[in-house]
Amino acid sequence: MRPRILAPALAALLLVAAAACGGPSAPKETLDVFAGSELKDVEPILADAERATGVHVAMTYTGTISGIDRLAGGERHDAAWFAQDKYLALSSAGKSVRTRTRIMLSPVILGVKHSVAERLGWSGGKRVSWRDVQGAIAAGHFRYAMTNPSTSNSGFSAVLSISTALAGTGDALRPSEVNRAAIAAFYRGQKVVSGSSGWLSDAFLAAQDRVDGIITYEASIAALDANPALREKLDRVYPSDGLVTSDYPLDLLDESKHDAYDRLVAYLKSPEVQKRIAETTYRRPIDPSAATQQYPAVLQETAFPASAAAVQQLLLRFLNQDRVPAHSFYVLDKTGSMDNEDGTGKSRIQRVREALDVLAGGDDSLTGQFARFVDRERITIITFSQAPEIDRTFQMTRANDPGVFAAVRALGASLAPDGNTAIYTALETALQEAVRDETDDAGRYATIVLMTDGENNRGDDFARFQRKWNALSQYGRHIHIFPIFIGEANPKELQQIADLTGGRAFDARSQSLAEIFKEIRGYQ
Repeated sequence: MRPRILAPALAALLLVAAAACGGPSAPKETLDVFAGSELKDVEPILADAERATGVHVAMTYTGTISGIDRLAGGERHDAAWFAQDKYLALSSAGKSVRTRTRIMLSPVILGVKHSVAERLGWSGGKRVSWRDVQGAIAAGHFRYAMTNPSTSNSGFSAVLSISTALAGTGDALRPSEVNRAAIAAFYRGQKVVSGSSGWLSDAFLAAQDRVDGIITYEASIAALDANPALREKLDRVYPSDGLVTSDYPLDLLDESKHDAYDRLVAYLKSPEVQKRIAETTYRRPIDPSAATQQYPAVLQETAFPASAAAVQQLLLRFLNQDRVPAHSFYVLDKTGSMDNEDGTGKSRIQRVREALDVLAGGDDSLTGQFARFVDRERITIITFSQAPEIDRTFQMTRANDPGVFAAVRALGASLAPDGNTAIYTALETALQEAVRDETDDAGRYATIVLMTDGENNRGDDFARFQRKWNALSQYGRHIHIFPIFIGEANPKELQQIADLTGGRAFDARSQSLAEIFKEIRGYQ
């Protein structure tokens, strides 16, 4: 065994030397890596790794939960690289892991505006617990941004840590131990929600005047502090009663790629590259000697649930019981061109029906269950052609509400393509209703999903829509719009809508519309 242990370190020295001499003698080989989307920042390092090792790393990006769901469903990749692999180990796909190697570290912590940290007594490295954080939120003294736990590792890590700390057992959390009242109070402080950690940072910068801090990776907070758009530096708070540290393990799934895997791992763990990881991605190096600064110690690591079922129950509990409920608006194009087919064997309107079916309980996969309309949620569906047409609101009264699910499916089945395209008039209708319902919604998150396959050719244009948007109340201007474009839709036009409203545009021309609907659920 000893030669096997020494091989990676020796290989690293040889590879670095080879790179200095103009490249390795090893043949080129591709390693197909299924990776978390936040790892896009290591692409420059991987490009240099290819020159040094002869291993080309082809990254396929996905969310953590979605990725594990796809692996469990039989999707094949040479390796997996997520912020952590505890989900993977608990899933049926876990048995495919041949070996794992930690590459870098980043705990999930709080970034708190310096003035707020001083006001709350959290500055200067003072010991702060999750109970202190929950108490400040319950008193209305701390508002934060955080990702959706059902789609993002950083959000689930934070919720797991605070739920475990408030349960007070010290053991791996069981769903029955969640302090529902305390967790509900914690969620009331969340003012910015996101489906991914990368977009969360952008959303925080856009909303920094109305939030006090952000709960995310230590590395993301360091990157925000280095961003000139940040108006006030963030104090880093490391709750003393438990954190989850992501160790970014590279998991080998295909034994036949072991040699390429070993070469890549040896390169990534070499002292020079570990130092570069720390300097460019703000994550902690695995090799302490490569650290470019002194990092605060994590006093207690939060125990992870003991089974995949426990994780699933915690997430479904979050969606259906604990979180602040949403009012989700779906503004759907039913113009004549929606009867066209784009090489998928299905018309565009059929793709819309399938996407609505996923939201109405028709997908039993893990991500499908998390994407369903949930208890307490309010859903408004507006269809349009040359003017808004169907306009119906549904109220979920329990998880998997059969009445709402059946009604949404029936609405989808009734859609008949016809007419021209009045995008902005339809969006204005949704915004007017959201603002009108602000009092009744009582703190709900309101978001708008727009799906269209054409360019606007009726009603208001973008300039007039922008003027009306700017005239909205503060509540209305905080409603994000998420455009989805297929067919002949104008991506530039729809990106303008996303940029104006702080949303994100999605391209369904080459991706499943149902999968995009599932992804957007993380932002609602």
